Amino acid sequence: METKHTKGEWIIETQSLSQFAITNRHRAICFIPKFSQNADANAKLIAAAPELLEALVGLINSINPEDACRGKYKDFQPENPEIAKKAYVGAKSTPADEQILKALEAIEKATK
Repeated sequence: METKHTKGEWIIETQSLSQFAITNRHRAICFIPKFSQNADANAKLIAAAPELLEALVGLINSINPEDACRGKYKDFQPENPEIAKKAYVGAKSTPADEQILKALEAIEKATK
């Protein structure tokens, strides 16, 4: 996975009385108005985004091709989520199948 987002640990800083700033200690990534609905929770989720993406990619990369979705993936290549997503054949039969597909879609959404 090629990293296209701002590198470094993302943190929440109180920029002013009216907004949070998500930064990597050197550069502002985004600002969230404190008066917006769920501002604190949204700030935490955004600050955790790089770590969540890294964890999700690591999890997908740790799946053994033979075990993925009980053999419903042909030529499963976890290092390439786009190929893995297109390689899905057959109906989703277990909750894990659906979660793997959701993980691949989330990775694609975050990296494309």
